[in-house]
Amino acid sequence: MAVKIIAEAGVNHNGEIQNAYRLIDSAKFAGADAIKFQSFSSIELTAENAPKAKYQQMYADRSTQREMLARLELNEMEHQLIADYCEKIEIEFLSTAFGQSQLDLLIKLKVQAIKVASGEITHWPLLKEMAKKAYENNLDVYLSTGMSEIKEIQDALDIFIKEDISLGKIFILHCTSHYPAPYNAVNMKALRTLRNTFQCKVGYSDHTTGILTSVVAVALGAEIIEKHITLDQAMKGPDHKASLNPQEFRSMVKEIRNCEEILGQEEKTLQDCERDTRYVARRSIRASEIINKGDVLNEKNLICKRPNDGISPMNYPQILGKRAKREYEIGECID
Repeated sequence: MAVKIIAEAGVNHNGEIQNAYRLIDSAKFAGADAIKFQSFSSIELTAENAPKAKYQQMYADRSTQREMLARLELNEMEHQLIADYCEKIEIEFLSTAFGQSQLDLLIKLKVQAIKVASGEITHWPLLKEMAKKAYENNLDVYLSTGMSEIKEIQDALDIFIKEDISLGKIFILHCTSHYPAPYNAVNMKALRTLRNTFQCKVGYSDHTTGILTSVVAVALGAEIIEKHITLDQAMKGPDHKASLNPQEFRSMVKEIRNCEEILGQEEKTLQDCERDTRYVARRSIRASEIINKGDVLNEKNLICKRPNDGISPMNYPQILGKRAKREYEIGECID
């Protein structure tokens, strides 16, 4: 199965539907399999005076978290328009629900998977509803694990398992919740730990700059890559700086597909492109001097030389001591 690449539009539309359309077009251009938004109510999500994260303070004004998010909300009609446009240009629509009403809306819009944000991994009431909806609608679950420890992941996972969601439907996404995330905080080897510990498929939600980290994740077994996309990193807003522009995202998709091709299969076999090289680079057992019929084949009258058009030198011990069945010229393959 090919790696699923999700363009995380998030709130990079800046609350404008036309920007959302342009992001969808950009994700399609870049070769993403899906584009994902965020569905929330700022009033339901945050306390009135909830502070912003440090990275949000750096790239935004002095507003509170609620005030910032209020400008980035999408209403129900805008969700419908976005979903319809995704269907029109044939790219999968996804969104992360941060509340019950948003979850219900996304189910109505027929999303193919339920995404759990890293910040919601300890939100029991929402996780319970997500698990219920995932079971009722036979949906995959993408569980992001930024800021999490193993026990927290297990506790969240148990909620889905208790709703009879099979492990085969759950993807655990490694993530570092900092924007942008520095390389020394990526800890990509944890991807293997997640897969081995929980026996689930794994993916990576990438908040680093550039494309390298996502490619490394694929090399280590990630089956989903989620990466922020923006129309322009210079735009105002909390996530643009940690996002790729459309051309960069396209380059990432290309390198991920190259990585998949490089990885190939686990079976070690002769590749078709190697056959000619094997012929010219390997040796065969040959006569080093004229050998008459009945002569004993020995280390003096045998030699191993290219190309590989006769008996392999790995049969050398079995050839020694036998008598020649016919006459051989110098350099002729022994048969």
